[in-house]
Amino acid sequence: MQNNVFTRLYDRLRIYDWFDKLELIFYASALLMIYSNKIFARELVLVLIFMFCSLGYIFMLNTVTDKKEDIASGKDRYHGASENMMRNAVIIILFLAISCSLLIWLWYRNTSTLIITSLILLLGTAYSIRPIRLKERGVLAPISTSIFMKVLPFLLLVSLIQVYSFIVFYLSLWLFLEGFRRGLSHQVKDYKDDVKQKISTLATKLGLEQGKQVRTAIKLSLFTLSFSSLLFFDFWLSILMIIGINLFKFRSGPYK
Repeated sequence: MQNNVFTRLYDRLRIYDWFDKLELIFYASALLMIYSNKIFARELVLVLIFMFCSLGYIFMLNTVTDKKEDIASGKDRYHGASENMMRNAVIIILFLAISCSLLIWLWYRNTSTLIITSLILLLGTAYSIRPIRLKERGVLAPISTSIFMKVLPFLLLVSLIQVYSFIVFYLSLWLFLEGFRRGLSHQVKDYKDDVKQKISTLATKLGLEQGKQVRTAIKLSLFTLSFSSLLFFDFWLSILMIIGINLFKFRSGPYK
């Protein structure tokens, strides 16, 4: 019984889709620690706590707004929950995310943290709700998810530790390109269902083959970016970047 409760919660919150976001932020943060020769564990924990709340809200909201499409493609993320129960859960998790955002701001008295956390929640909301629904706005879908799920959480950490240098831009660019590649990959996997349901995504607009070509081009860009680190950073730090960008498999759980 207890296992069933956790399984339903796991699917409703789509926790299997959180792993790569958390892993990428953690790895980028580790590289920043090595570069700055500082350990900022407390700030990283705060960012991860906020990410737990914001990702829970964003994915739960997406589950509610995608109910019709999910049913049509044979997915059941409600697991018997009523519509009211799901909507109430979205409100509760949003409240937790906002509370976490305000606590971080009150603790550090840094306005940029409040701006960043607000942008994450606003873009995450705009991604799912109509009539904005960035999810169905072609190239805006992978761009927006890259920004509010990867780049902005990393910049939240940067705003807390106050480390501003070229490596911040470099790692932000990596996170953006990696996020875009992953977003497009999900659209490619969903291509047949999206065409069938007449859902507009970047992949359906480009076509399956061209979508795959764009994904390959981004992979090549990431490969080039990784080796360019040798021009800007310490040799061993660059090696860690090359390994992380090209060899580590930051991936979600089973794709659903």
